[in-house]
Amino acid sequence: CLNKIRDALEIMGISDMLELTHIQFVLETMQFSFKNIIIDPNEITLLRKLIYKLDDLLLHSEKQKASQQLQPLYLPVQINGRSWKVIESSCVLFFDSMKYISSKVKNFNLAGTFYEIFKIPYGITQTRTSAMTTPVKTLHEKDVCLRLPKEVRPKGLSLHCIEKIILCNQSNQECPLSMHLNKMKQLCPKFIHAMPQYLVSFAPSLAEQATPFTQTLLTILKEMEVVVISGLQVKLILLEEQVCIGTISVDYSLQKENDKYIMYVNETSTPSPTLFEDIAQFLCIEVGRIQNINPLIFFKCRQQISHFLAIQRKEDLQSLAIGVEDLDFDDDDTNNDFVPRIGHPIPPQLIEMLDSDINHIYRPQELIGYEIVENHFVWAMVLYPVQSLQSDD
Repeated sequence: CLNKIRDALEIMGISDMLELTHIQFVLETMQFSFKNIIIDPNEITLLRKLIYKLDDLLLHSEKQKASQQLQPLYLPVQINGRSWKVIESSCVLFFDSMKYISSKVKNFNLAGTFYEIFKIPYGITQTRTSAMTTPVKTLHEKDVCLRLPKEVRPKGLSLHCIEKIILCNQSNQECPLSMHLNKMKQLCPKFIHAMPQYLVSFAPSLAEQATPFTQTLLTILKEMEVVVISGLQVKLILLEEQVCIGTISVDYSLQKENDKYIMYVNETSTPSPTLFEDIAQFLCIEVGRIQNINPLIFFKCRQQISHFLAIQRKEDLQSLAIGVEDLDFDDDDTNNDFVPRIGHPIPPQLIEMLDSDINHIYRPQELIGYEIVENHFVWAMVLYPVQSLQSDD
């Protein structure tokens, strides 16, 4: 049945005229034809092509029209290594945070819950050209979901679960991320008046919520305690069912304990723009829960909040606040030698904290200590991997 539909689309010569309604129709047909399982490699290949074409069409579609054309929307989920099925998007979750990349979650299990995880079938080589030939590009589930209209969009995992700290060992030493966050906390009060205007300048629709949002956000940041943990892990608890769906090693986790916020950070975590944007998302969620407002409205300014989380000096604040009035700075010295600055010497107090584990996998944007001469280290950042250079010397 589905092969006939696919062949008919090609024979009719409408390959360049596919619309979202066609994609929705085929996905819905697959749901009715294979209610429980899809194992035919040809159908799995078709399923992958449909998602790629869906994403391509969404790039050029108006959201309201797309919403009308895609209801109801059915998306693929993986049953096991070779088996798939399609279910309605209202029953689907997706990994909406770098923290929750599927490969990092251990013992992930949604059995007994209302949900499944959206997954794009892996690629199968396609040589002939057709209306839905799988593109060479790699497509991520998160990107597809964020392009979908909210009416048919799967639910982001970060919005529908909470984290519970697994009993871990607290470290007696600071780490680069904890030092960064503590430094940022010192500067929070200096941005209380400017931040609402700063956010509204990027997201005008937040004009009414900007001031209460900022006040709540800065209260969390100023009052939270930063605690360094060795081997930080959390349990993911699905809110609706209150069941654990997996455990995961994380760089950070914001917890509220006895009306006090604690930011737990892993002892190996380092500051990076990607990490700050991820933290910004979870801060938006927490503020939304406190104010009983849909946190998605704050997601529009996640990147701007991440810039705020990156500040370490008065000059950083001033650069963010260009054109914003009422920004007042004290003359106190807010700089110190513990702020990581590329190329600058690392203080002796921190050198003893450097880890030389030969099995550690370094990643782009990770801060490291580089020994220029014996016992003289400077801050450096990993940019990209290179192949090992072998020498006979």
